[in-house]
Amino acid sequence: MICSAPLLNEEHEQPYDDYRYTQFSWRLLMREAGFQIDRLEWLEGYWGTVAYQLETASRYLPFKPRELSLGIVGWFLSALFLICKCVFRVMALISYLLDVRSGITHRGYSKNNVVLVTKP
Repeated sequence: MICSAPLLNEEHEQPYDDYRYTQFSWRLLMREAGFQIDRLEWLEGYWGTVAYQLETASRYLPFKPRELSLGIVGWFLSALFLICKCVFRVMALISYLLDVRSGITHRGYSKNNVVLVTKP
């Protein structure tokens, strides 16, 4: 069986972080269900997680003055946020490329774990 669930947090309280889909909760869940874990790893690396966050920010960051409702400050922020959206999009692309090349999977935030299990 192949399993995956979203996780966009750094693991903490290791190895007792059992209440989110961390590597520790996957081990606990699969052991209690009688499965043997054959493979457990990050689906993306750290840079893939960064890229996802930047891409999401570029998509949802408000940039229209009426969305900001701050008068003249809203117009200034509107221009600044529009620039940020473009910069975030480029940074996301660079981060995706870094993830493919370096694949850091031992520190930082994991966006997803993938688990491959078998029933003994």
